[in-house]
Amino acid sequence: MIDAPALLAQYGITREQLIDVAILIGTDFNEGVRGIGPKKALKLVSEFGSIDNMPAEIQEALGPAVDEIRDIFLKPDVTDEYQIHFQSPDLDGIIRFLCEEREFSRERVTAALERTFG
Repeated sequence: MIDAPALLAQYGITREQLIDVAILIGTDFNEGVRGIGPKKALKLVSEFGSIDNMPAEIQEALGPAVDEIRDIFLKPDVTDEYQIHFQSPDLDGIIRFLCEEREFSRERVTAALERTFG
């Protein structure tokens, strides 16, 4: 479990700055900046406050989509219009996915499924 307020307080940054750290490192939506890892990204955000205040070469390396990427995290597209229907799991599908596609141990997967579902 991650305690976000405690994490942010520990590093002395805001949620928006944490998102900038992620953008510098790379997310599912951007590649980040080559040569910038977690420590350097945190140092840059702590020093400059945001990507918008960082040197031009860093901003250029990220490209023009920084605001759009921030919005994905700050203003996610969500809906309350859904229904959940519970049903029995597809045990063969689970085994196929975990063992054939993800190379999990068949013995361990089948043992766990038997313990859980009998």
